[in-house]
Amino acid sequence: MALVAVKFLLEKLAILLQGEIQLLGGIHEEVNEIKDELEIIRSFLLDADRRSETDQSVKTWVNQVREVAYDIEDVLDKFMICLANPHGRGFIHSIRNLLRRVKQLKARHDLAIDINGLKRRIKAISDRRRAYAFERIEEKASADATLNRLNDSRFDPLYINEADVVGIEKPRDLLIKWLREGESRLTTVSVVGLGGLGKTTLVKKVYDSQTVKGHFDCHAWVTISKSFTTGDLLRTALKGFLESTKEPPLGGLERMSDEELIEALRNHLNSKRSNNGVNSYPQELEELSRSILKKCGGLPLAIVAIGGLLWKKEKTVTEWKKVHSSLGAEMRNEHDLENLGSVLMSGYNHLPYYLKYCYLYLSVFPEDHLIRRIRLVRLWVAEGFIEEIQGLTAEEVAECYLNELISRSLIQVVETDEFNRVRTLRLHDLMREIVLLKSKEESFCRVIGEERLAIDQKARRLSIQTTLENFPLGTAFPSLRSLLVFVFDRSSYSFGHSFFHSFKFLRVLELELAPLHQFPVELLKLIHLRYLSLRGTMIKKLPKSFGKLRNLEVLDLKGTEVSILPSGILKSSSLREIRIFHYRFESSKFFANTHGVIMPSGIGRLLSLERLSIIEVNHDRDQVIELGRLTQLRRLGISKLRREDGENLCSSLEKLKHLTSFHVISEAGQHLQLESVSSPPPLLQHLYLKGRLATLPSWVISLTYLLELRLQYSRLTEDPFMALQEIPNLVYLDLREAYDGEELSCNAGGFRRLKKLGIQQLEQLKCVRLAEGAMPMLRTLEITGCLVLQTLPLGIENLSNLEELHLWDMPLRFMGRVRNSGDDGWKIQHVPTIKHAYESNGRWVVHPIPKVLFHPDMVDSSAESHLTNRIQNGLEQSFYPPPPSSPSLRWSDDSDQYLHGISL
Repeated sequence: MALVAVKFLLEKLAILLQGEIQLLGGIHEEVNEIKDELEIIRSFLLDADRRSETDQSVKTWVNQVREVAYDIEDVLDKFMICLANPHGRGFIHSIRNLLRRVKQLKARHDLAIDINGLKRRIKAISDRRRAYAFERIEEKASADATLNRLNDSRFDPLYINEADVVGIEKPRDLLIKWLREGESRLTTVSVVGLGGLGKTTLVKKVYDSQTVKGHFDCHAWVTISKSFTTGDLLRTALKGFLESTKEPPLGGLERMSDEELIEALRNHLNSKRSNNGVNSYPQELEELSRSILKKCGGLPLAIVAIGGLLWKKEKTVTEWKKVHSSLGAEMRNEHDLENLGSVLMSGYNHLPYYLKYCYLYLSVFPEDHLIRRIRLVRLWVAEGFIEEIQGLTAEEVAECYLNELISRSLIQVVETDEFNRVRTLRLHDLMREIVLLKSKEESFCRVIGEERLAIDQKARRLSIQTTLENFPLGTAFPSLRSLLVFVFDRSSYSFGHSFFHSFKFLRVLELELAPLHQFPVELLKLIHLRYLSLRGTMIKKLPKSFGKLRNLEVLDLKGTEVSILPSGILKSSSLREIRIFHYRFESSKFFANTHGVIMPSGIGRLLSLERLSIIEVNHDRDQVIELGRLTQLRRLGISKLRREDGENLCSSLEKLKHLTSFHVISEAGQHLQLESVSSPPPLLQHLYLKGRLATLPSWVISLTYLLELRLQYSRLTEDPFMALQEIPNLVYLDLREAYDGEELSCNAGGFRRLKKLGIQQLEQLKCVRLAEGAMPMLRTLEITGCLVLQTLPLGIENLSNLEELHLWDMPLRFMGRVRNSGDDGWKIQHVPTIKHAYESNGRWVVHPIPKVLFHPDMVDSSAESHLTNRIQNGLEQSFYPPPPSSPSLRWSDDSDQYLHGISL
């Protein structure tokens, strides 16, 4: 892990030697010598890192390299702070400037002394390196390897005929012998080897052997995919055990929760154990065993290994708690868990060097924390973990890194969006134990949790995952580069004026949801700061001198009340991302309005910007023109666009060749004039148009890569389905107050890739027609507030892939046709999830609609008449009992739409 520290330092030295030659004075040569020596050491570090896992002396040498790299970085950063120019003018400024020059003379003297000492240390380290005879291994960029993945072939061996298998007789017979003649206690036999050697084929042949099956009371074959769920694993195992003993299947097996499946499995296996005189767990350890089982996360090897260890331990809560709280250390030191530890560690140890730091970084997040993909990617970039690849941005390379970790099953994907992008992810509990242990060994990050721990004042990263009561305020952290605070209860946090005083070298500061009401002025002294997130805080204003943060690359103020950015921000020329907007419910009870920020004149100077959202452009006409200078932009959001500025915006759009996402909101009551775009951004994937449109811009249908289109307040008079249904890759279409016509029609084969469709508040809409073969991949349909819509879309019964139907605030007559014996009920019997939401007593009530198996020919006319009478008399709500709680509503991370994420 010293490799990344050295790599980062070499980059810093190169910049320093290029740009600050005159400031280094007489020590320029000494600094250059250090750089040359580190270049040589770097070439041997790949081999040293690999050997350090098994050789303690090599590990010590690697640690020494890392520590000297850190110390050199500290010395240089301290020197750079002394070189920072004070801001101001007049007599007072002249005095400060004089004092600064005196300090710089002393800083050069101190730097010379420190550099000489560091040179001696590096020479000694280099001399010791020769004794280990390390191999020189060149680093190879690897993100390209993640761009193409082969299909999963785990299932192929299951269908190979015996006659097609050759050369496995000896290992097959050996495995059968081990299984028959091995110990009677719980045992795991692992078959390991490179991909394609035939491991699965071999094991399947052993499993199918009648000799083996006759030796065991029960057996099951479980294939674990990269995206397995605990429930699927347990359910498959239980089915296999029942089938092997020819026992009848359990009723309701498919509907069982994980806890019920575990209990059923335990009862089944205990019944087999009881025949062999094996006892079950003592009752008082039941709760603790469940907690330990949760940490295993369905990992069979973990369950077996940890279960074997607990079986040997004294059956007391105290002993089992020790195992529970120190699993990471146990996997290193406990003989029974060595195999588990080595298997889990092998996933980490075999990572290429450029992924190890990225993976260790997951230790900064609390246990069971759902990590947002975009947040993790930005942090990796800010930390300097991402290598440059020509033609890709740093975030795009980071996405490749993340995909590679997922493909290695080292990260669990929790949620994906409509475009198959990862939305949230988490770390397996046992892998987190490994990562925390490794992070501590590597001095990578210090985590402050509920327990009070000794603080490492040389820590480079600090993650506070508890209240500040457990944080030693006043402790100096002279080497700290990253500080992340995870807020669980705002009332228990209080940041005093001196809290940030000692963090002079910070590069990353993550304070999402922190109880901050004012911008801490101490942050303006952090000249090395690259990443600043104050998302969700209560800050309303940034200081005028914000431009002191000249190295800042990411500024995230989403969800704050900041409405104006100071002119000083234009001095932060390294900014790659500015994200400042918030939501407020105003004109709609369903959807929040988006409020952006006023930018100072001169935005065209921030040439490094890749993401800018959302800025209000009605205050400065030149800003719309200047947007055309920001040619690195990938995502752009603007609001309050005036009609007369439309043509200038079109001209700017044509220059943004890398743009993938564009979000535009018109000034209230004004039209969006976007027709004059002759050459739209060719890579555009996400398009949000919010404002009146005379007609749909013709260039929209030419967007080959468009995945998402949202039209809001457009008030089109022509059916938008007709124009949009041929866009080849469209996945998500949302129409909100976008059409004033009475009918929407989609032809056969139209919207062939569409997965999600929103039809929201179309006030005149009476009918939706879907020809057979239309929208063949549609999975989610949302219909909201269409008050004159008479029926479900005609042809909805042909949407065989439809999984979710959400009906919000729809009229009683419409719902009467959907429910129970209504005319439309039979059309949606194939849809697994159907939910209806309506307003009652000032809050939203959400209910699943129960499905009754019937055909329209079976409808009882008297029952239908009774239902109609209840609807007409306003008794419709009594069909469903009140829910246990109001629905939870979830914000979309990338838009202002209020999503219907419902939890009952």
